[in-house]
Amino acid sequence: MRIIYYSHWGTYAAYTMAALHTGLYPEDRLPPDDWIWAQHELCLRYGEQTGNLIYTGMDEQFTEIYTLGCRRHGEMIVRAIQHISDIFEVHETVHMISAESLDGMLPVLLQKLNSRDNSFTKMLFKDWFYRSYPKCQHAFQNGKLCNPEGNQGFS
Repeated sequence: MRIIYYSHWGTYAAYTMAALHTGLYPEDRLPPDDWIWAQHELCLRYGEQTGNLIYTGMDEQFTEIYTLGCRRHGEMIVRAIQHISDIFEVHETVHMISAESLDGMLPVLLQKLNSRDNSFTKMLFKDWFYRSYPKCQHAFQNGKLCNPEGNQGFS
């Protein structure tokens, strides 16, 4: 099984959820600042790339976890992945989990200021991260509680 967290930008809330899922980020507290700045760098480098699958890691059940930025085409991309799997007879389950509601509006501004890696954009990113991390933690915990035996509760 594979899990893909997707949102408008694949590097903001979708990546945060994937990092929580793989254990890169702690479930009970904020990650260290170095990890937050590494995600900021990821946003600068890959935030604009639509349709780019970013491998995040594996969870405890050895499920591969990815993120995907799909702009406003989330539903279309979910259907495309499902139909391509059917056409090529890929029988492995792919769970698509939307993180779109967790992004908020600040990533839009950050992406417009993308070329400016300065203290202002870093401050905005850190503000976004501090505000969205508890929401991502809550969404992840709720998904995990839906089905404690496996990942199906996330779909």
